[in-house]
Amino acid sequence: DSKTLYQIGSISKTFTAVLVFKAIEEKKLTLDTKLSTFFPSVENSEKITIKNLLNHSSGIYNLTDDPSYLTWHSREISQQELLGKITGAENQFEPRTKFSYSNSNYVLLSMILEKALGMPYSRLLDKYISEPLQLKNTSFGKENLKNIAHSYTFSGTWKLHPETHYSIPLGAGGIVSTAPDLLLFIDGL
Repeated sequence: DSKTLYQIGSISKTFTAVLVFKAIEEKKLTLDTKLSTFFPSVENSEKITIKNLLNHSSGIYNLTDDPSYLTWHSREISQQELLGKITGAENQFEPRTKFSYSNSNYVLLSMILEKALGMPYSRLLDKYISEPLQLKNTSFGKENLKNIAHSYTFSGTWKLHPETHYSIPLGAGGIVSTAPDLLLFIDGL
């Protein structure tokens, strides 16, 4: 029903982009801020800007394309370990030469927002979006939520599919919401 929560997946990226522009309004970031300011260990970080992360022109490897992803996606991972997975893979191309969808871009943006604005992503979401728009059912994911829709896979019979742990996608896919709240968000945007 209208109160059923669900993981909104990559729609979370829209929220993260809004948070980036809130940080820009507060003069904590610019579109030209270099990734090296926050994560110099990322390959080409001195050439990659916030704008490149937002528009998928960074060349950074998409961590969900990792062949072993499904062996670790459902367990909690520290940001340090997540950063290691991103820095441990070769970039796909030189920044600004192509576009390629990469969840890693928005994972990095989530971590940058936390550093630039000085609070956890979950609090940033509440402070800058959920509270002002009165989104009562929108939050960063957490364990044991009630009335949440689950994912299933079919292989002869329907089986509950293990959910990706919220610590992995961060602002690339870790938000939980309802259909009415998403409508309020897009109207507010």
